[in-house]
Formats: sequence, C-alpha cells, structure tokens
Amino acid sequence: MGSRRRAPNAHYEMRALPLSDIMTFAHASPARNKIIILDSCHSGALGESHLNNQVSEVGEGMAVLTASTKNQYAAENNGGGLFTGLLVDALSGAAANGIGEITPGSVYAHIDQSLGSWSQRPVFKTNVKSFVSLRNIPPPLPVADLQRITEFFPKAGHEYQLAASLLTGCYDRDRSREVAERLNGTACVHRT
Repeated sequence: MGSRRRAPNAHYEMRALPLSDIMTFAHASPARNKIIILDSCHSGALGESHLNNQVSEVGEGMAVLTASTKNQYAAENNGGGLFTGLLVDALSGAAANGIGEITPGSVYAHIDQSLGSWSQRPVFKTNVKSFVSLRNIPPPLPVADLQRITEFFPKAGHEYQLAASLLTGCYDRDRSREVAERLNGTACVHRT
C-alpha cells in the first residue's frame, strides 16, 4: 500500500506501508473487534499468508474490506477513490438494515452492488462470531412498527389491501390520483 506526498521539489515521493505490517499491527492490538479498510491498488492481498496462499491471516474478531482484489488497481473518481466514495455513501446510511444498523458486511454488500459491472471488485474477509455495528442511524420505520408486521402480513404471500385514499404520497402528487385509480386501491404499502 502506498501513499503519495508532495516533496519540496514538486515531485511526488512514494511512501509505502507493507500490507504485512498492517496485519502485524492489527494482531498486536488488544481490541476485541478490528476492522481494516483499505482503498489502494492490490489491497485484496491483505490477510493472505506469504507462506501458504490457502491460509488466511485474518485473526479472530477481525474484518478486512478492501477496494480491489490482489490483482487489480483501485479506480479513482473526481480526484478520490471510487471505493472511498461508496464507503462514505454506505456509512451515511445507504448500507443500513431495517433497524438502522450499518455493519461491515452491509458496507461490503452496498459497495459490491453499487460497483455493478465495473471490473474493480471489493474484497471482504472476516473471522467474527457476529457483526458489530459500525454506526446506527434512525431506522426507516420505527422498531415498534416493524414488530407489528405479522399483524398485517400473517403468512408468506399475504397481500395487505389499502384504500385508494391512502395512496396519496406514494407517488408524486401529479400521479397519485391516476395511480390510485389504476391500482383500484390494492397496492403501495408505503410509509413517509
């Protein structure tokens, strides 16, 4: 992994921290949960054993999320890492689950899905018993409402019927009446 800094003579000077040092620091940390996030070229090699590529050095309680595989470059977008932009988006709430928790796994899923057909692929390696929450945001629905969901949907495939008058706000105001008439009040379970 390398970083560039501006040298006094206006040339870039490369400064690098070996991936093996990052793993050494992580293993030496007394923290119960360790999360390593790297946005650099070839960062997917982090955690691989140099002696046996079938063995991982990702210790217990550790999660590793990298911008690219060990054989890929990490793309930049508008002067910053494409991966970092998606990471910020994920941590801002795009990777939150139904109760507002953002975990390393949900961050990876968001970034992977957001990259779509890009050739750059993020890498996620973990050795945890359960995910820790990196951040909590207000859930899209209050937890008390989520706990009542089985009252409205008692079995798989159940459809909850709404009155057409309740569809206001499901779509933009210009289309609400048209959509309500077309659906005859049978769809759009939506909370604003």
